[in-house]
Amino acid sequence: MYPSKFSAELSDFSFDVSDLNVKNHDSRVMYQMCLRRDTGLIYSMKRTKTTLGSPPREKLILEALTERRVPFVSHLRWIIQDGDQMCLVTVSLLNFSP
Repeated sequence: MYPSKFSAELSDFSFDVSDLNVKNHDSRVMYQMCLRRDTGLIYSMKRTKTTLGSPPREKLILEALTERRVPFVSHLRWIIQDGDQMCLVTVSLLNFSP
């Protein structure tokens, strides 16, 4: 997985960064931009309600792409489990300037 010095919890993030809080047609999924309070870096977060059983395919795919450092793909930074929600936190392109 993408190297990280720190673990993360939902309380580490501020969610009032952007008006970009999008709910998918499926009410179990929500996309948000968030700010990591200790670093000031912006990340994108996908919140998904989880069900018992195997992990979602998207999680497995993102982990594999991140390990291989595939270019032009958002790299997975943290996976946060919060009750019945799984939050996939990826690096936002807003942190990079040309």
